[in-house]
Amino acid sequence: MAGDPPRADLRIEDGGAAIFASKALETAAAAPGVRSAALAENVPFNRFMRVGTPIQTSVGSAMAEYYANSVSPAYFETMGIPMIAGRAFSPADRKGAPHVVILNEALSKRLFGNGRAVGERIWFGEKKEGEGVVVVGVAANYQSIARTQPSKSEINVLVRTEGDPAGFSAALRETLSNLDTTAAVEVGPLRTKLMLAYLPSQIGAVLVGSLGGLGLVLALIGIYGTMAFAVSRRTAEIGIRMALGASAWNVARTIFGVSLGTMGAGFAIGFGLAVLAAQPLAAFLAEGITPFDPATFGWVIAICLVAGVVATIIPARKALTVNPIRALRVD
Repeated sequence: MAGDPPRADLRIEDGGAAIFASKALETAAAAPGVRSAALAENVPFNRFMRVGTPIQTSVGSAMAEYYANSVSPAYFETMGIPMIAGRAFSPADRKGAPHVVILNEALSKRLFGNGRAVGERIWFGEKKEGEGVVVVGVAANYQSIARTQPSKSEINVLVRTEGDPAGFSAALRETLSNLDTTAAVEVGPLRTKLMLAYLPSQIGAVLVGSLGGLGLVLALIGIYGTMAFAVSRRTAEIGIRMALGASAWNVARTIFGVSLGTMGAGFAIGFGLAVLAAQPLAAFLAEGITPFDPATFGWVIAICLVAGVVATIIPARKALTVNPIRALRVD
């Protein structure tokens, strides 16, 4: 995935920040151990990138909320993002050239269904004003940084290295700082940025998970106590059945049948309430995750079922070993 170092004529515009960004990109791409380098207006998940506007197409219109970013041609290679269709940005995608965008697969399907999006024109806004924007590729929702970056004073240089990026950071920081002593340069692994971006969600997940775990423990204690009490109250019945000649297996089967029936009814009610209670959480979940997760519900039911069975086995086994005459004396 090694990329050729960007040429010097790829400067965005004759401006201080733009010239520094161009030089920084060239320097980073030419540094030893670098496989490819790219510019990006935003580091994924670290700045506000969400946009919500009506989008007009040749086949209709849609109100879509999407993430947008401005990037340089080598961004997709550097980030390891495959192109599903069409092409990535090229040095020709700059101011004065036709405005082009690259859509992600989800937005492409939403706008054009299963049809081909590459080559189509889209318009951002309520009306089709002007020539619109040409879709040149399908991957992630980005536009060429050469059209948007001149007014920005902050730029991100993304680098893919051959080895551990941690050992590469110090040398790159020094090299970039030497380009302009007035520039504030910060260098670090992308995973650190992503960890900070996801930290609030991780803290929330830990808190919610802890509360869920506590609720599960309380539920297990309740199930165990209820089933143990219910079986112990049937000691006299067990004695009568055994005195009349019933085998231990028949008695145990009857007890477990009642216990499992009770637990089944409780699971059905609890499952329905859990599905309804989980619906409000949908707004806080990441894309692709639904509040109804069959695996999670299955594991919870299985754990509760095991607790109920254990709660039935212990007192039932104790009751079955009791002498029938003695069991008949139990109040």
